[in-house]
Amino acid sequence: MFPYGTTEIPEVDGTHEDETSIVTVEQAHQFGDTAKITITAINGDVAIYYVYFPMPKSNNAQASMIYIDWEPLEGFVSYQTEYWVNLPVNYTGKPDVEVIPVDPNATVKDFTTPPAEFTIAKTVTAENGIDELTYTIHFQKLNSILTYTDAVEINVYPNPTSSIIHFEVKEFDQASRLEIYSIEGKKVGSNTLQNGINTINVEHLQQGIYIYKIFSEQTMLGAGKFVKN
Repeated sequence: MFPYGTTEIPEVDGTHEDETSIVTVEQAHQFGDTAKITITAINGDVAIYYVYFPMPKSNNAQASMIYIDWEPLEGFVSYQTEYWVNLPVNYTGKPDVEVIPVDPNATVKDFTTPPAEFTIAKTVTAENGIDELTYTIHFQKLNSILTYTDAVEINVYPNPTSSIIHFEVKEFDQASRLEIYSIEGKKVGSNTLQNGINTINVEHLQQGIYIYKIFSEQTMLGAGKFVKN
């Protein structure tokens, strides 16, 4: 079996034991063809050998699209394998997740290890049976935050930043929770904040725009964006 992506068919030749024999070769012209080697002895006996060149199997395990309840997943890109999806508060049942592979010969199955509650994972296995990608969808109710308050003053600086960003929380004497999301909606960080200035290292994040949300139990204290240079 040739690796996927091979484009040239090897040239076939044969060597006879009897120098008086005649060797003729019919070459294969493409994958899926068979080369034929015919050796004809001086007495007329004929021996025929066949060399089959099977079609290389694809190693593509990427998805072309993910559908949630028959709607395309917003922000989907084939190389990103983890997503967070909001559902209406009155949503009931389990979302239907369909993963469509790029290669129609790839297969899609439920992930072998059951994921966490309200998380669905699907594994795409390439045609070669070796390469795999698992796409994981985390679902959360849209208004799991029951209330919103603007009574708490929150300052975020410097913005843009290259390494360190400060979240200053004023007039709030309880611990709060900071969540940071990529612009695609993937959660990339979580920290506990105290009243006052909290210093967060974001040096590990790639350049781009990030969304932050600050909660206290079921109350949203603030939200916004910052830029990582």
